[in-house]
Amino acid sequence: MGAVLAGGIGANAWIALVGGLLIMAGGHSFNSFLDYAWTGLDKGEVGERSAEKDYAGGQSIIALGIVS
Repeated sequence: MGAVLAGGIGANAWIALVGGLLIMAGGHSFNSFLDYAWTGLDKGEVGERSAEKDYAGGQSIIALGIVS
């Protein structure tokens, strides 16, 4: 919104937006990996795992053994 008010969104703004979204997605995925592999928070029975977040749904498919 601010970029539009300032005169439009240029190529650099789009690159920055996409880069920021990719970094955020990578951080969330890495957090899910750490919860499972390093701290063990998402191992065990379903009731013992941390709550599934919409952005980190991958922790469930790791715990179910669908991917490793």
